[in-house]
Amino acid sequence: MQDENDGRERAEERLRLLSMAVEQCSEGIAVSDLAGTLLFVNRAFAAMHGYEPEELVGEPLSVFHTPEQMLVVDAANKQIRETGGFSGEVWHAHRAGTVFPTLMRNSLVRNEAGEPVGMIAAVRDITELRQAEEKLRDAERERAIVLDTLSEVVTYLDRDLRVVWANRAAAELSGTPVEEMVGRHCHEIWFQSAERCPNCIVERAMETGQPEQAEVRIPDGRVFSLRAYPVRDEAGAVVGTVEVALDVTERERAKQQRRESEREKELILS
Repeated sequence: MQDENDGRERAEERLRLLSMAVEQCSEGIAVSDLAGTLLFVNRAFAAMHGYEPEELVGEPLSVFHTPEQMLVVDAANKQIRETGGFSGEVWHAHRAGTVFPTLMRNSLVRNEAGEPVGMIAAVRDITELRQAEEKLRDAERERAIVLDTLSEVVTYLDRDLRVVWANRAAAELSGTPVEEMVGRHCHEIWFQSAERCPNCIVERAMETGQPEQAEVRIPDGRVFSLRAYPVRDEAGAVVGTVEVALDVTERERAKQQRRESEREKELILS
């Protein structure tokens, strides 16, 4: 009899600890029967939707969704019943009528005989994550607008000399869309060569950690003034290089013409 009492007390203690853990969990947790009627909702799940937990027991899952969202919810629940689980992004509705994105991980609940008796959901409000992603996309768009207005060719190369991003001038010069430049080595794009360029200023900039400058002639005869600026991460390590190239062909041609003119004058005077 004592052993039975001890076993029951241990089971009750485990249940108490589990209940406390679920209630204190910052992630929303809810349990429903197979028909979608709520059996349990922790405080985080209820608060996420503007309710108190006791208001939700016995309510259908549709209390958390707009009619339009229920199409996705019904499909997810069907997947849970058929495969045992679901994981993905599902939009929810707050009591006040606002909607918000969540990341859900759902599973079947089975009894001791292994028979499905309900569904459990772990839900996380990802509104802030989506807002951060949108801000990042806005920043990317602004950067692209700024870079694409430059007449200079601008590319960002990783330590392996592969293009991470490039502006419109780079695409126009190379005759290759930006998306096709990304991931390719710079020497493949500009010189159609599998070998790295000798005395590459990009490599020098990464080695020295200092800006480097040089002039180079590409295969079509044009001359470019190149500047390479090392890029560092938060720890100060060089992780890539921004290369800026300005077409100075006309300037070099004018200089060559002046030199030839000076030589002709010298020959005449001599």
